[in-house]
Amino acid sequence: MEPEHSFKGSFNIRPGTQLHRQAAIAAQQRGINLNALVTEALENYLQPSK
Repeated sequence: MEPEHSFKGSFNIRPGTQLHRQAAIAAQQRGINLNALVTEALENYLQPSK
């Protein structure tokens, strides 16, 4: 096993124009920025199932 390397806390994604637009609109409607929306979505996705 390789030792865990450090992460800088940012990465680029390419969701495509339609998903990008939908995410930007959803973020604006919630009064948050796109980064916060994606971070929240990742946290929810990676949450252990109950």
